[in-house]
Amino acid sequence: MIDNFFMKRTGLLKSIFLLSILPSKYRKNVISHLSIFEKKLIFDTIKNYDGFFYFNNKLNSKNALYLLKTIRKMQLKKISDIPKIDIAFSFLIILFGIVTLIFLLFSSILEDFINNFILYGYAGIFGPVLLLYLINSRKFNFKLNFTNKRVFIRHIIEAIFTSILLIILLFQINAFSQSISVNNINIINLFFIVFFIPLSEELIYRYILISIVLKKFNIFLRIIFSGILFSVMHFPFFSIYILILYLICALILSILYSIENYLFPCFLAHSISNLVIFLINF
Repeated sequence: MIDNFFMKRTGLLKSIFLLSILPSKYRKNVISHLSIFEKKLIFDTIKNYDGFFYFNNKLNSKNALYLLKTIRKMQLKKISDIPKIDIAFSFLIILFGIVTLIFLLFSSILEDFINNFILYGYAGIFGPVLLLYLINSRKFNFKLNFTNKRVFIRHIIEAIFTSILLIILLFQINAFSQSISVNNINIINLFFIVFFIPLSEELIYRYILISIVLKKFNIFLRIIFSGILFSVMHFPFFSIYILILYLICALILSILYSIENYLFPCFLAHSISNLVIFLINF
């Protein structure tokens, strides 16, 4: 029975079998990086049996060989195995970012030109190029890291509730510092504020920091450190109150990312909250 179970439920079962042969300290480290829902799925499955010990005993030579071949196949994947749609989408974002940034820069006076390049240059060019690099190096995959059709509705609901919290905080920040000036608002800014900036910042402060750079640390430390860095990078250096508000925003997004392990809920929440503040100032 376990052979049929193993062959049919390849994704979940192979993961559990692999975890079962790991030493307990390594297994604990791997599981700590999973989302709450992924952990629940694994623990609910092994609860119906006799824990990881049961799976370890049932891993016969045939299944072990099958598991080993699957792992090696994944390791030996060539660059051509990268989804072409991911590459094409990244190039499209880069092209769109460059064109939009050029329009923004050349439609402004010299003083605004420099400010806009600093404010939006990283989001319109650096963010999309970074995304392309991650995809090309197989460190990011839209299907695995952005969202999943099985939980897409849940991601939207989470994003809406999260955006409400962010909007309340951004109201305070914008009222205190006027982070979006009425004089600078135009349709081109809209693309950066609603799409490019959320995409770049979620990619950097959530995905790269939490999942790649700080992956060896405890999840609590990863959330705190990424939140502090996000808030410091947005800090206008004239109010500790604003720093705290940005820190709370960052912690909310980092917690959401840690719960889901997908980037889409954070991106959508960030985008909705920026859009609402934009429209209020329009």
